[in-house]
Amino acid sequence: MTKALNYRKHGVPEYWAADPEQMVLHQHLLPEDPTVAYAVTIHTQGRVESRALSSFWIDVGWLWQDPLPDELRCLEQILTQ
Repeated sequence: MTKALNYRKHGVPEYWAADPEQMVLHQHLLPEDPTVAYAVTIHTQGRVESRALSSFWIDVGWLWQDPLPDELRCLEQILTQ
């Protein structure tokens, strides 16, 4: 909770939190209204696009692969799609 309050205080527009035990990715988005808490979307699969970083996305499945996928191949996919 403290991190979220600090992120909000400093205007961090978006942050992601991965939960490897539940295999979910939480995407926290700062709303325009400063009195409202971060909006949280939970992702368990598929492509998640950043609203703060134009053209950045990840496939949630990459996070749970064992072994993890090659970072350069993931980046190559992000940059070409």
